[in-house]
Amino acid sequence: MITLDLNGKTLTGELVVKDGTVVIGNGTLRSSDIGYAVTAKGESTLILDGKAKVVGNKGVCVSESSRIILKNADISVVNIAAACENSTAYAELTIKGAKLKVTGGAASDCAVKWNSSAILCVESGTVTADGNGIGIQYNKGNVEIKGGVIGGKYALALDGASGSALTVSGGELRGTAAAVYDMGNDGDVRIVGGLIKGTADGAFAAESGFSGSVKVLGGNFDETVPKEYLQKGEYISELDKNSETYYVIAHTHTYEGGRYEQFDIGSHNKFCTICGESVREAHVWSDYISDGDTHYRECSLCGRTSMHLKHTEELDEAGNTVCPICNDVIVEAEKPADTAASTEESSKAEENGGCSSVVSGGFAVVLVIMALTAFFGKKRVGAE
Repeated sequence: MITLDLNGKTLTGELVVKDGTVVIGNGTLRSSDIGYAVTAKGESTLILDGKAKVVGNKGVCVSESSRIILKNADISVVNIAAACENSTAYAELTIKGAKLKVTGGAASDCAVKWNSSAILCVESGTVTADGNGIGIQYNKGNVEIKGGVIGGKYALALDGASGSALTVSGGELRGTAAAVYDMGNDGDVRIVGGLIKGTADGAFAAESGFSGSVKVLGGNFDETVPKEYLQKGEYISELDKNSETYYVIAHTHTYEGGRYEQFDIGSHNKFCTICGESVREAHVWSDYISDGDTHYRECSLCGRTSMHLKHTEELDEAGNTVCPICNDVIVEAEKPADTAASTEESSKAEENGGCSSVVSGGFAVVLVIMALTAFFGKKRVGAE
């Protein structure tokens, strides 16, 4: 290991570290007009300690398979504080308590510009850009933000290539416009923690619509998180009244008592009562319902009715014409003449040994006798 003690002096130009481990401190590195103040190449390791300062136009650059550790260093430059160029996937930049700042104020200025295959890990410290500058411009590689404060017009500008990955698990992202700016990102971006706030546009803004590659699984935000980022409703953002920020948590969909919306003849959409996310499912059909010459079914959840179909006819055991599908009786069978009364009377007569006829005949005889008595009685009175 080599320790370069600048003894309070300033080294101007581009310092290149190619091999071994080099520790630089107790002085200032000033970049030239076009290059970086220091570039690490090969498989070298460069450490800037707490007494190291970097000024000029550009700060530090990790290249090839090298490694840079910014340990409480102070980097204040015009255009780019730290970057990776022409690096492999083994190259790495670690920020531990360092202060990185760009002061140019242009939209092209970045505190960190990550556009090559390398690892960036922010553990603590500050990474900020003045004016229209960007905190971290993410184009490629693997980035993990565990802590610290990242700020600029956009704290994060996401334009990651397919296969790259960025994870935010802690720290603060603060943007004067938006904290996270989606430029049509194709990389795998996951936010699982941290505080994300934007002043003018809120936590999130997008150049041309929110991309599905950004996944929010946790964290606190100054606004509700776009549904496109919430993993199809598996997570929801709710307001914490104490901190007045929205937090993101996982939840189980609840549909009972929720809204159902007809979609087509075979299905409907049901909506979660918590997050409003919808899922499509088949209708829950009732038994067939008769309606005149036809029958139909009805979904018990959304109220959709099926096509009205004509009855199918067949005879049941009683001779009725029925529909075997809806059980409607289409035509009742004809009933024989009603002989119940005569049958009942005959039965009663038999039970009384024929008394019914005798009683009827006896009643007729009584009537005849009464009539004769009345006749002869009148005749006798006339004779007297």
